[in-house]
Amino acid sequence: MHFPQVGDQAFFYSGGGINHTGLVAAVDGSTFVTIEGNYSDKVSEVRHNIGDANVAGFGRPCWEILPKDDAAEPSPADSSGGAAVSGSDTTPQEPAKTCRPELPEIRQGDTGTAVERLQTLLIGRGYFCGGRSYGGREQPDGEFGPATLVAVRDLQQAANLTQDGIVGEKTWPVLINT
Repeated sequence: MHFPQVGDQAFFYSGGGINHTGLVAAVDGSTFVTIEGNYSDKVSEVRHNIGDANVAGFGRPCWEILPKDDAAEPSPADSSGGAAVSGSDTTPQEPAKTCRPELPEIRQGDTGTAVERLQTLLIGRGYFCGGRSYGGREQPDGEFGPATLVAVRDLQQAANLTQDGIVGEKTWPVLINT
């Protein structure tokens, strides 16, 4: 499992699937602290053990949607802090900037963090990737072996894609958007 870092997003199994998240605020040895909303109906700091069965994995949000040198000061016409608007037109004068994650092409034999993220998404959708089980839950191992290949091909078949076992521009959206 990926070792969390401050600023990561933690994903948790709850109620039969990955459906809870928190932001990592601190890491201390084998534990980490998250800020979680709707935890006992409030926002709370919660300490977790890194290897707990309810920890599905971690991701790094794209925190810098607007580079610091591009951040504009609000104009007098806009006290909300956003881009200035004129007249009744409420469209910002500058186009919105978006964060596009890097989605590398991954295939059998590859290893590392990108494979671990792929496996986390596959496992979250019920596909077996050949990883070890902790507390009854499979954990990604970061190795694109035969079991991960079968899982990718099964996903591609379910999505009516070419079953080439390569995770690229057509397979990533299926994993991310479903």
